[in-house]
Amino acid sequence: MDGGYKGISFPFRIGSKGGVVMSSATEMELTHIKESIRQILLTRQGERVNEPTFGAGLYNLVFESLDSSLINLIAFTVEEALQIWEPRIEVLNVDVFEVEDGIGITVDFQVVRSLLKDSTTIVI
Repeated sequence: MDGGYKGISFPFRIGSKGGVVMSSATEMELTHIKESIRQILLTRQGERVNEPTFGAGLYNLVFESLDSSLINLIAFTVEEALQIWEPRIEVLNVDVFEVEDGIGITVDFQVVRSLLKDSTTIVI
């Protein structure tokens, strides 16, 4: 592995020249890693052709009452999905909280190769 990663940018979009916008990064570039985390957590399992287990399946949980059991389940699901699908990071903490329009999830992570720490938040 050369340390570089390349893939379709998330969210999917068409660039000014009419092509699909690609995202590339090294382990030290957090933009691609954060896009990847967002893509993993917001993808429903079974949604991606030829990769039926890709994603976290969080949308199945958003209509439940947010109590301590559901918070723990969401945190576990997030950590498990990221361990499987995003090997460039180590999850340090997952914070699940209620927001007006849904459920907020903040993932604190460390980039494995550079030991750089950062976080990202999504709302589902």
